[in-house]
Amino acid sequence: MQNVINQFMEVAADHRCNFLGNVTVGKDVALATLQQLYHAVRLFSNESNMQADSVAHAAAMHTSKV
Repeated sequence: MQNVINQFMEVAADHRCNFLGNVTVGKDVALATLQQLYHAVRLFSNESNMQADSVAHAAAMHTSKV
């Protein structure tokens, strides 16, 4: 587990990486906007009943700048 934490901290410290937490995609920010601004967008949710293709209630996003 410590190895995973260390790898996350290394990636998160990179100036090309942004983390936005407690964001609702479609309400706080449009997915299309994120896709225009970033090369890669990863959506994560802590909702166990969220469908795989749903992005409406993403709890956190990991993005990397182009």
